[in-house]
Amino acid sequence: MNDLIRAIRNWHKKSLLVVCLSAIIPVMGCAVLPARLAAPLIPNMMESFFSECDTEIARQALPSQLKLMEGLLKGDPLNRDILKALSSGYAGYALLFAEDDSPERASALYLRAKDYGLRSLCDLGERLKTGEGGADSVRQSLSTAGQAALENLFWTAVAWSGWISTQGDNPEALAQVWLLRLLLERIIAINSDFFYGAPYALLGSLSAATPPLLGGDPSRAREAFERAMELSSGRFFLIQYFYARHGAVRFQDRALFVKLLESIARSDEADLRQMCLINRVFKAKAARLRIMEDELFY
Repeated sequence: MNDLIRAIRNWHKKSLLVVCLSAIIPVMGCAVLPARLAAPLIPNMMESFFSECDTEIARQALPSQLKLMEGLLKGDPLNRDILKALSSGYAGYALLFAEDDSPERASALYLRAKDYGLRSLCDLGERLKTGEGGADSVRQSLSTAGQAALENLFWTAVAWSGWISTQGDNPEALAQVWLLRLLLERIIAINSDFFYGAPYALLGSLSAATPPLLGGDPSRAREAFERAMELSSGRFFLIQYFYARHGAVRFQDRALFVKLLESIARSDEADLRQMCLINRVFKAKAARLRIMEDELFY
């Protein structure tokens, strides 16, 4: 009972601090203190978001959290934790709630998330933004990033991948594919099983969708997807969905498409509790994608 009381008090203190900070910010203007005090709470906010199984609660809650964090950022514009959280938040919202209903809106959100992610990477972000010096130079710069920057790199890649996927044949987007590929390769080199294999799923999607002249390769795409499947053990539905939508459709492998989507339908989204929201959303996406089967295969 004492442990429960202490937990409630701690939760109350954290919640009160966030509320107080949101009131302090307009008064203190660009003061750094509120942002620095709130920064340690931000990872818990994002973890709470992704573990939320009620999609409507998450859909309604995240925008206000993002605006609160943008307010905090005004007081501490170089705070990498806040920048990373904003990158993950906007990328996650675009992927989960905007992409299917409004690709144009999702594109704008992905672009905002990408900008926050690049800013969180400081000088490396500037190098990735311009691609100055070509592939060897960018690869060398990326080699300096290690475990401490892994989440920043990953959410930047999620946002960048999402933005490119909404652009179709836009030459500006196609011209950035090589940068995203190098970024994903560095993430995998730092931690090959990070985020249940999602970097491999992103790399597989990129390799499947990109023309051969820009580095696309169906065989490499399939290898990346299969590696992601191994790492997720079928528990992270984003992997099967990306493999079905971006891989099986591109390969015109109807049997694989059906197998992947049926595996999602049979599985319990709460089995991977910390990713319950993503699993629940992608389970619904998978059901909608299955309805489109006859349109996607010819």
